[in-house]
Amino acid sequence: MNLKKLKFELFRHVYFILITVYLSFGCAGTVLNPYFEDIYGNKKHIIKDVVVLLNVKKLSDEFNTFEFKFYEPVLAVDPVRKRARERTIISYYDEYRDRNDLGFEYTKTRAIRNTQSEQEYYYIVTYTDTFKVDSELINEPGLIPINKLLIPDL
Repeated sequence: MNLKKLKFELFRHVYFILITVYLSFGCAGTVLNPYFEDIYGNKKHIIKDVVVLLNVKKLSDEFNTFEFKFYEPVLAVDPVRKRARERTIISYYDEYRDRNDLGFEYTKTRAIRNTQSEQEYYYIVTYTDTFKVDSELINEPGLIPINKLLIPDL
């Protein structure tokens, strides 16, 4: 009888320790919701953040054009997950633009899925500075610029 009681107490302590260790990992987000680190060292959770930026490479042949390499741990098939993926990718574009003082708008020229798995893919993005484009006055030959027309004759 006493041996049975000791076994039960030992089992209870081991069980309590195992549950405590499992919950501590789960609260840290590594067991129940694993995470990946992106290019900036930020931890991105698989379920919530959907996409992780692995690398950004400058393409030398075009001005302000970069290649973004993304990793998607779980492919987005439902509309909610697809929208979360799009928001995450756009936030990476914006963050990269802000860190490097690039143009205020960007155009996605093409997406490439040329890796071994479907989960890694590249986007080629060109940044354009719309303030510089709008501030340059283009005068066609033979026409009087609008600034000269606005000056009153004295």
